[in-house]
Amino acid sequence: MAQDETSYDVWVEWDGHDRLQTIASVACILGLQGRAVRETLDQELPLASGAHALDVVRLHSKLRAIGLGIRVRPEFRWRLPDA
Repeated sequence: MAQDETSYDVWVEWDGHDRLQTIASVACILGLQGRAVRETLDQELPLASGAHALDVVRLHSKLRAIGLGIRVRPEFRWRLPDA
């Protein structure tokens, strides 16, 4: 996986979750400004663009810890950990 040079875009999957709680949680866990997270979610922009495979796994793990999922493009060819 470390040799995977593919650039991935990663979106937060937050359907069914409270919008304000999602913004606050994502901002807190990733150390981002709430406004930036809100604009990203509202405009349906990727949370990360050009991420490498290990970055995708790290994002997945952090977001999964707060009950959220991710969507990755191009399709992520590695198995993401369950926990």
